Amino acid sequence: MNMAGRAMRPVLDEAKAHFLSYAKNKDIRHLEAARSNIYASHLLITREQGQAFKAALDGAAEGKSDVADLYGWLRLNTAMRDCSIGDEWFLAGKGERGDGAWYKWQRPQDRLGPGIFRDVHVERMIFAGQCILNGSCQELYEYAYRDLFAAGPEILRPNLTPGILERALSGLLKNNLLPGLIRAYCLGISLHDYGRLLKDKVKSDPGDNGPLAKQHRFSGAILAGDLLQNLGFDAFQIEAVKLLIRQHDAVWNCYCLEKYGEERSNETTPQTVNADIEQTAAKLPGTGMLPPGTEAGPLRIMLWKMITAAGIADIYASGDRYLSDDFIYFLLSNHSRVG
Repeated sequence: MNMAGRAMRPVLDEAKAHFLSYAKNKDIRHLEAARSNIYASHLLITREQGQAFKAALDGAAEGKSDVADLYGWLRLNTAMRDCSIGDEWFLAGKGERGDGAWYKWQRPQDRLGPGIFRDVHVERMIFAGQCILNGSCQELYEYAYRDLFAAGPEILRPNLTPGILERALSGLLKNNLLPGLIRAYCLGISLHDYGRLLKDKVKSDPGDNGPLAKQHRFSGAILAGDLLQNLGFDAFQIEAVKLLIRQHDAVWNCYCLEKYGEERSNETTPQTVNADIEQTAAKLPGTGMLPPGTEAGPLRIMLWKMITAAGIADIYASGDRYLSDDFIYFLLSNHSRVG
């Protein structure tokens, strides 16, 4: 390990100390200090570390290795190693409609007992996200955390009818995305919860006065963009990854908006998602990320497919939300309006 690599460890250790302190006393000054450590650690990434990361990305995008290898790199070389400090939640039942959409209120009587930590959620989302790309959807018919229950209770199995899920996922296979977007997808699902380090309490950019600046999907997009910039990715690759992070829960939020009302929609609407896709799509054609002549219309569709695949994987791995026929029918019937 060279000098810069050795210098990174104390910076990450200091961030960890701040995360532990915040977990004890909830003083956001610790998160503000940890934010500075996170940015400082990005500057200390070595050339060798960057080469290892890009090799892991190449393998994942080409199907030669697991996307989890990317997350393994993040767990070794970024503050994501400590993402579970103070970030645990209870597994929960499906609720009356079978989708767990009551999760924002976390009724004690619906808790299933075991808790899960952030790192486990990310690992299982990456697994599901890779299954979706490869067309291996059988696993999605099972409860993501069934291994934590000795009896594997049938009541936890998602309310999914065979065939319906396959229909929805058939358009999300790897061969429906350009290579550059497959790379962005692999990066995005690995980094989708980077902003959770700031606990939805602190902006990743102190100068951002937007109303959603503290939300983990927006703060995480900025943190991830800075990381990828220091790893040598170009601005256009970074834009696609940031879009996915900002909208990784968009399909769930739009579903909740229609089924339950705006109080459960996390301030997301089809219009805000489409606007974000439009703005990102306008930046990508003509860059090295996409083949010459890529048109805006098909590109927007591919970006929506990327977001949808990530959203399905996120729900699968959440532990308090469930895939259901109702949700899949929403995707199929509202695709033209939402994406």
